[in-house]
Amino acid sequence: MAQSLIQQGPGCNTNAIGICASGYFHRPTLRDMDVPTNHLLRRGARYYVRRKIPVDLRQHFNGKAEIVRALGTSDRRDAERLVREASVFIDREFEALRGKPTYKPVTRAEVERAEQVQEASAEEFHEPLDAQEAAHDAREARYLEFASFMARLQNGEARTAPTAAPQPVPAATALPKVRKPATVQRNASEGHLAELVELWAKDRNPEKRTIGIANKVVGRFYDLVGRIPVRDITRANVVAFKNALRAAGQTPVNTDQQLTMLSTLLAWAVNNLKADTNAALGIKVGARQNAKAARIPYDLSMLQKVFSSPVFTEAARPVSGCGEAAYWLPLLALLHGARLEELAQLSPSDVYEETYRDGNGTATAWVVRLTAAGEGQDVKNVPSVRRIPIHAAILERGFLEYVASRKGADRLFDVRPDREGREGASWGKWWGMYLRGTCGVIDPRIAPMHSFRHLWKDLARDAGITEEVSDAITGHAGGSVGRSYGSITYPLAPLVSAMARISVPGLKLP
Repeated sequence: MAQSLIQQGPGCNTNAIGICASGYFHRPTLRDMDVPTNHLLRRGARYYVRRKIPVDLRQHFNGKAEIVRALGTSDRRDAERLVREASVFIDREFEALRGKPTYKPVTRAEVERAEQVQEASAEEFHEPLDAQEAAHDAREARYLEFASFMARLQNGEARTAPTAAPQPVPAATALPKVRKPATVQRNASEGHLAELVELWAKDRNPEKRTIGIANKVVGRFYDLVGRIPVRDITRANVVAFKNALRAAGQTPVNTDQQLTMLSTLLAWAVNNLKADTNAALGIKVGARQNAKAARIPYDLSMLQKVFSSPVFTEAARPVSGCGEAAYWLPLLALLHGARLEELAQLSPSDVYEETYRDGNGTATAWVVRLTAAGEGQDVKNVPSVRRIPIHAAILERGFLEYVASRKGADRLFDVRPDREGREGASWGKWWGMYLRGTCGVIDPRIAPMHSFRHLWKDLARDAGITEEVSDAITGHAGGSVGRSYGSITYPLAPLVSAMARISVPGLKLP
């Protein structure tokens, strides 16, 4: 099997994350690493402010020894600026607790900034929106109490700090009346979009990533338009949301995706008597070229560049997060038309030999099973659950020996999932850089992996494979009702016959 060897070549300009223009990886140097900054903490890609709590004030923070608050950014320069602001804010909290007002009172803008930081932290750890809203209401109440105390402190009407920051001043002190905040509901999101996401997710059981996207869309709607009850959302509100997204720098594609998610939620609300109309129906940025329609398949010259590159001719392998996937995933995609995520999540047990009936009696074929049955596995839709006969060119290159070497492993390929659990995402980013850099395939209409799928459909048409058999192999829903039940039990004989006719004229595989 191929050995590990990718080194940084001469003239390879590297960027901050250790990937050079050709797609290879390098070992980070001291220049790449973060320089320590006082009170600045980094976890993963996110930055936080970290402060020790003075011993005499720890009782006000439930005995905690330090404060860690998200700065709401993954940019180092922003973090260095924000950490200073956050430190000043924390210093003022400490001084207020000691009853030493040697500064201006904490302003409303500063409190709102602190709230934004906390909400950013909540979003990062996927805190449900109703919990975020309840926390917001609680912070609003604490702010009113704290602002009242600070005003009295400045006027010399109070000499002791509240028992917890910010807490009501003891009743023994003469205080002006403070407006009490409205009582927080048992479910702060009741009747609002946040609750709608929860109900929709329980009913439809979408992927965790899709639920996260829905929560982000709702959060942006709250920020840009307001927290409007679902039944009161109008088309004017949705148009305002669209315009605000564009003004904030969102692309037409991203804006339309968020409008589609909002429309999906409101459509579910109408169907389940939670709303009278879908106010987002039909609202889009406007006529634009379909991004998917602009994608093209690989042509012969591009494929020759890909399969004559070091990964396929010199046994070169990326150092981190790719390994043998760098060799097998492009070949599997080329000859089987499968999606990247379907291939990246394969386990060794998904490759097996199956007996089937053909015109001469019984025969056997090695197949690869694409399914959502295993732990962490998922597919796009029901027709995507299928098994595909393995192409002879793949078997000839030692695929079964590689599978045997992975026996007992959870996954067939050592690829690193991204933060949202997508097993092919990180590898796909590397492949895109390798394709554009080392291979020199720079046509922007080429989707690094999905263009293999476009090519396979063309090869199937050229080979005279029927649309039904082609869809059974690629997992397309097609127009047949029967195909909506999936292809895992589709007769194997026509699939084997079809795969035997798939070839790329003029291409010599390594």
